[in-house]
Amino acid sequence: MLVTATIKYYPTTNSLHKKATGLLESIRQLAIADTVNGIRWKDMADADDLSSTTEDWVMRIAEAFETAGHSEETIRGIIQWLLTAKKEHHWSSTKSTAEIIGLIGRHQKEIIGETKEIRVKMGTTEITVTDDLFSGNYYAFKPSNADNFPDEILAEKKSSTPVSGSMVFYYFTPDPPSGIENNAVKLSKSVLIQNSVSKQWEQIKESQKIKIADKIKIILSIEAPKQLSYVFIDDKRAACLEPVDGMSGYGYENHLSYYKSVRDEGFQFFFEKIPSGISNIQYELVAAKEGIFTNGISALQCMYQPELSAYSKGLKLEVIR
Repeated sequence: MLVTATIKYYPTTNSLHKKATGLLESIRQLAIADTVNGIRWKDMADADDLSSTTEDWVMRIAEAFETAGHSEETIRGIIQWLLTAKKEHHWSSTKSTAEIIGLIGRHQKEIIGETKEIRVKMGTTEITVTDDLFSGNYYAFKPSNADNFPDEILAEKKSSTPVSGSMVFYYFTPDPPSGIENNAVKLSKSVLIQNSVSKQWEQIKESQKIKIADKIKIILSIEAPKQLSYVFIDDKRAACLEPVDGMSGYGYENHLSYYKSVRDEGFQFFFEKIPSGISNIQYELVAAKEGIFTNGISALQCMYQPELSAYSKGLKLEVIR
């Protein structure tokens, strides 16, 4: 901000103006640049995701280069990184969104270039997606019957530049795969019982019998190679178990915040962000009915990246008096 003000209000012959342009050049030399991700700075690019504070700083840097002039290449690289880092959903705040859109509008001819388009043909069905900045559609959905699913799928691009995309097929089954379909994200569900003597939590075995009033703990473990945004977990619960805390509401544990919704058939968790690495959430239940039950599976889904999903295994429980 000081560089911007100095360049704006002091003539080019002034020593302060020269000092400001020198500082701006040193900032440019610290940048990382490539043709895929654009121009960014290590302290910002190393973060899992952009924050509103980071976006504001990027805009201040872009503003300084705009004020200095003769920096179109650098500004194009900054915008390219902003678009790459936020192509999956919105920016963090309305203020940063307005500033970034303004920057894009001022340099529209320089940074948009040729519109990329992919067309996929599945028999008589055609799906089209495009990255047109203001009228494009990044995602397209078409229902299909598994019986007449085509043996061949044709994909073609409508531009001379390289284009990348992905196609995901969703199906419904009562017995979904247990984490083997997606190596990127893993979800596991541990069922523990409290030892009545030592009061320690122990892993429940497949053939172990549970008594009414025994305390049960469920631990959901999410393993993600990168930060996940807008995540939904549907955790099914055996009918013989009742939650110790039946109130829905916001929760926070192990640096992980979420909203928990308590349902008759289980728990639903909503996360704005899940950090990279291994994250755990847990809750307690009480055995309330005798019989043989199935403690259902858990399913994870990224709402804006539906190709990122994971499932846990279920467990058969036997409750006696």
